[in-house]
Amino acid sequence: VPNDLGFQVLVDYAHTPDALQKALDSLQELKFRKIICVFGCGGDRDRSKRPLMGEAAALRADLLVITSDNPRSEVPDAIMADIEAGVRTQGLPLLSSLAHCG
Repeated sequence: VPNDLGFQVLVDYAHTPDALQKALDSLQELKFRKIICVFGCGGDRDRSKRPLMGEAAALRADLLVITSDNPRSEVPDAIMADIEAGVRTQGLPLLSSLAHCG
């Protein structure tokens, strides 16, 4: 995404642990100073991949922001908690959500 802010933005539709891992690995190869990963998992989808995606991101990003991504009938906080379980396996500190958009 072009911008005048001095950083590069990549938008990717990685929606499996393997796809997220490969996207972040590709960014690491480009030797950016810092990788900030913002992602979430959709609701009413395969819950087992959520912690795996959290772990993949925690291993590869300098900063990880977990967000809501179309929760459908699920509670967004429950989806994010599933992702956070994978982040915790890597010992990264977790901050509570700063804001919820309705």
